[in-house]
Amino acid sequence: MEKFHQILQHPIDSKVDWDHFHAKMRILAHREVPMSTQDERYSPKIDEDDLLRSDDGEIDEDDAKAFEQEKEVRMNSEMSDSELGNTHLTECVIEVKEEVQPIKQKPRPIPLAIRKTIWEMLQRILDQKVSRKSKSPWASPIVIVKKKDGTVRMCIDYGKVNKVIKNNAHPLPHVESTLQSLSGKKVFSTLDMISSYWQLPLEESSKEVPAFAVGNELYEFNVLPFGLVSSPAVFQSSMEAMLGELLGDCAHVYVQYWP
Repeated sequence: MEKFHQILQHPIDSKVDWDHFHAKMRILAHREVPMSTQDERYSPKIDEDDLLRSDDGEIDEDDAKAFEQEKEVRMNSEMSDSELGNTHLTECVIEVKEEVQPIKQKPRPIPLAIRKTIWEMLQRILDQKVSRKSKSPWASPIVIVKKKDGTVRMCIDYGKVNKVIKNNAHPLPHVESTLQSLSGKKVFSTLDMISSYWQLPLEESSKEVPAFAVGNELYEFNVLPFGLVSSPAVFQSSMEAMLGELLGDCAHVYVQYWP
């Protein structure tokens, strides 16, 4: 793309290779088309080699490499809230204190007016593979929280479970320290993960501990659940491990809970 940028920097009255310019514009125009596996309208049948080939029949290797990289990013980008990613780089572990017996609590009644909404929420997390049916000896009740906009949120009361699991002492970063490290930087970007904890898988033996009861059904999480006392630190340490050498240099991780 270096040649293309050089062309754009030419004054209007300069001699410009317009054939090369138009070839590059065709590439950019194609890149503006969203690529989705869900909607054929956004997946037109286009000969990619033709887009990358200039009028002399040659394919610019730099353009081809950039095109393939961007296509891979688009194809692997989640297109809706219902599609959650799931890392394979780590598995979260919930450690229970020694000589602790599983805690089983009765499910709490759900008001008739919102039962349909709750079952729809449950079906959604089942479809997302966030949770699954369980035979765990553990069971925590759900709590229905009404939000400011009138909708409801399904939470889980892990109060008793949190007393018997080992907390993770991994330190969470201070906001002030993070902001100070940005001093002198000129370009910033943020990546906000949707249901961030749910993108970290739970180790198989840990899945029974945060099981929860709704009505006459029992479910357990396949991923790191919200509400556990150890979840923020586990998430922070996992993200830092995945960023590796980038952490503190050009990337920072900050966990903020929005009630």
